[in-house]
Formats: sequence, C-alpha cells, structure tokens
Amino acid sequence: MKQVTKLLLRKGAVFLAYLILLGIGNLIPVQDQYYSMIIGFLNTNTIWIFLFALFFASAEALKMTKVPYIIGYPIANAFGTFFLIRFMFSLAYLIDETFGLKFLFSGYETTTYAVVIIAVLAMGYFKVWRQSAGKKEDR
Repeated sequence: MKQVTKLLLRKGAVFLAYLILLGIGNLIPVQDQYYSMIIGFLNTNTIWIFLFALFFASAEALKMTKVPYIIGYPIANAFGTFFLIRFMFSLAYLIDETFGLKFLFSGYETTTYAVVIIAVLAMGYFKVWRQSAGKKEDR
C-alpha cells in the first residue's frame, strides 16, 4: 500500500507543478498570438489532461494492489486512453485552426472513441486471461 501512496503522490505532485506553471503562464502578460493561443488551449483542456493522468495512475495503482484487477485495470486503462484521445483531438483541432490544415474530420470522433475503448478493454481482458491461464506475460 505504501507503493501505491508514493505513486499517487508522485503523480499528484507532477500535476500540481503543471497547474502552478499554467497559473504563472496565465499571469505573464505576453502580447504574442501563439503564446496566448497555447495558454488558452491548455486552460480549456486541463480537464482532459487531469482525467487521463488520473485514470492511468489509478490503473498503475490497481496493478500494484491486484485487488479488483480483472475489472478495474482494463477499465481504468480504457478510460485513460479515451481521455488521452480526447486531448489529442483537441490538439489536432488547434493545429487545424492555426495552420489551416484540413486533416480533422468532424463526425469521426465518436467512432474513434468507441473503437479505442473496445480495443483497450479487449487487450486488457486478454492480458488478464493469459495471466490466469498460467502463461508468461509478453514484455
């Protein structure tokens, strides 16, 4: 349990440092268009960063304790991946808006989320199933 506490404190400290730097970035009055766009992007998407970091940290914590492993680990991984993909879509949209590139296809977001969540859940359950069958885990 001490390992889990250390892990979560370390991840929490990193996120707190990120929030402090973001706060300082908001306080600095820079009249640059790209700087304000990046700060605005981070302000809007901090929730996605927080959620995927939270779910990945809880997946690691569940892996250490192995208490609700068969249910918790793949689900935590899937949600972490979902929020990571959500953040990546926001990043792609920012790049699309900034440079006028047309590679962001609106309407495909939901399908991508569904495919990613199903794939990660399937991988997680397959990994658990292989471990329960007594075979060595792939490294």
